[in-house]
Amino acid sequence: MVTQQVEQGIKALDAIGVTPADFLLDLLTSPISSTLSVILTDLADQADNICSALLKNNITSKTTQQWVVTTAGTLFSNEIRLLADKDNGWHFSGILATIGQIQDFRISQMITDMKRLSPETWSLVGSMLGSQKSHEVHLLEIKQLAVISIMMQSMNQHCNLLGSIIGLFLHTCNTPEKVIKVLSRIGASVSGLTRGVRTERIAEGLESVTGGGTEDELRVLQIRGGTH
Repeated sequence: MVTQQVEQGIKALDAIGVTPADFLLDLLTSPISSTLSVILTDLADQADNICSALLKNNITSKTTQQWVVTTAGTLFSNEIRLLADKDNGWHFSGILATIGQIQDFRISQMITDMKRLSPETWSLVGSMLGSQKSHEVHLLEIKQLAVISIMMQSMNQHCNLLGSIIGLFLHTCNTPEKVIKVLSRIGASVSGLTRGVRTERIAEGLESVTGGGTEDELRVLQIRGGTH
């Protein structure tokens, strides 16, 4: 039910030929003055309530949902595109990989960097994967890393660091190439990495990643170097 004050405000706007929508848009796009700043601060404080009301209202809900999806899609795509940038160091060639490059790989560092570079996407993926018990938080982060890495690889095929490491590990375990190709098609791995590369050298590099003080890196994925 429209309150008396709101009804009076609508009539006042109508009297000067301004719709409520035009009034709000002008309010948000006009040069900021001291008076306007106070009004905008109040709007900002009530932003959650305003957006919730737009989503719940039968007339505005559909349009608002469409705007949320489109805007969120742009935001998350931009974050994934930023992650996939070559400057972040996640472009990787399994065929040309050296033991040193494999030894330098750290899941924990990738997680830290993803949280820093794409906080909104990281939070969204975590929410969609569901809550975890306190002792399973690291496992949830591994899943977030895997999902976002697949999106990065889809955005830029050269951005395949995690998939390449997994692919190299699968090769050292003598995993059938058909299996690796299936995983590569969904972006979880990379196939054809060991042409001209000695499996023993790859295993040596992976073993060094999981040994000593860095066992937490790949242990969660049950990667043990594949040298058995």
